[in-house]
Amino acid sequence: MVMSVQCREEDSLVLLDTFGGLQLVGYRNEEQGLKSVFANVSIRYAAANLGRQDLSLTSAIKTTPFAEMVSILPSDESLLIDPGLSETFSELLALNLAAIAGTELNFSLFVQGDDAITGGECGDSDTYTLSIQQP
Repeated sequence: MVMSVQCREEDSLVLLDTFGGLQLVGYRNEEQGLKSVFANVSIRYAAANLGRQDLSLTSAIKTTPFAEMVSILPSDESLLIDPGLSETFSELLALNLAAIAGTELNFSLFVQGDDAITGGECGDSDTYTLSIQQP
């Protein structure tokens, strides 16, 4: 099998071109840099204390397209969040964009907390949708 890698104007590398049993999923050159169908995507989840008193974050549960509900707090622990501050959690995902093109990925976070002084409970949730477009 012969694969042309000559640097002529009429030769161009196109992602997902097939050369026999091989498929081009990435390349790097000086002009375009790194081109790949794989992407590292960082998803950050933040729980913010928008109140005036300290808040104990007692539960933080994420849902992703790749896993059902997962707690992102260490088991049986709570985090104290001062007013105006937030606690951020993140994960890095390696995605094959060609395999999921044309789909939407939904990420959600549900948090619960207690007012550190009165013990009153509060909670909130949010969802983020990442849309993968066809090339």
